[in-house]
Amino acid sequence: MYYVKSPITNQQLEQFDPSYGGFQFDELLTESDFKKIADVLEKHPNCGLRVYGNYNNSIKGLSFLKYFPNLTDFCIDSMWNFQNLDELSFLPTSLKSLGIGQTKSNIFSLKILNQFPNLESLYIESHNKDILSISNLKKLKSLSLRSITVPTLDFLVPLTQLQSLDIKLGGTNNLKALPKIENIKYLELWFIRGLNDISCISELKNLQYLFLQTLKLVKQLPDMKKLFSLRRVHLETLKGITDLRPLKYLQNLEELFVFDMPQLTPEDFLPLVEISTLKSVLVGLGSVKKNKAIEKMFKVPLPLAYRNDIRKFEFR
Repeated sequence: MYYVKSPITNQQLEQFDPSYGGFQFDELLTESDFKKIADVLEKHPNCGLRVYGNYNNSIKGLSFLKYFPNLTDFCIDSMWNFQNLDELSFLPTSLKSLGIGQTKSNIFSLKILNQFPNLESLYIESHNKDILSISNLKKLKSLSLRSITVPTLDFLVPLTQLQSLDIKLGGTNNLKALPKIENIKYLELWFIRGLNDISCISELKNLQYLFLQTLKLVKQLPDMKKLFSLRRVHLETLKGITDLRPLKYLQNLEELFVFDMPQLTPEDFLPLVEISTLKSVLVGLGSVKKNKAIEKMFKVPLPLAYRNDIRKFEFR
């Protein structure tokens, strides 16, 4: 994102490159500034707008959105003094991507989401009042829930186009509805309080990328015999996992990444050596000796670079 601050000059705007993804600011701009940004975004409809702040930020509302009638991507990030979400209504119903970050108050209703039936990507942190409104977003493809606790994921079942789901922090530990979300291709579970059972993952037949990190109570990987589409697995800080054998049944596994799991030994990786589809294996167990021993076991080159960014992974 390209950072701007008032007053915005023509020179600043000339330096903007669409590859930045859009504009971001952390101090309220003038009406003239907003109109200048809006003119640029009209020429680059795939670029977005991000407003962010801190505890001392003076931005408390979103009335400036009235200057962006055709915006496709908008994000509020760490706006601690924010007063409400009602002014999101200035955004067009054609909005494709929306991010709602943490604020001091988490009592704001998410019913406002009903005004954006064309949303394809949604990020929400800490806000869960009227979270069932998400079930009305039939075109949603990507959803990230951070620091949110819900009793079940049943409200996501109507989202037949949902492909990517992140659940980070919070205490949502009932995942039984996951197999009913049939088109999930990417699943990330990270630092979820109380989660001890991830066996339902075994039924995600369209899953292509699995990312598991810091799940303290998880002692066992799910049965993976039916996961024929799974191509990338990332395991990190799963201190309760000592058996990697479920991975050997992944007939199309191409990439395996295992980090911060010092309880594992090179012998634990032996069952995986015969996976013929593997193209990349990268481990970081906290021991150079262990890492090198495991690298020698696999007849695949080390990846030149590893990025866990879901945007770098192409679904099939």
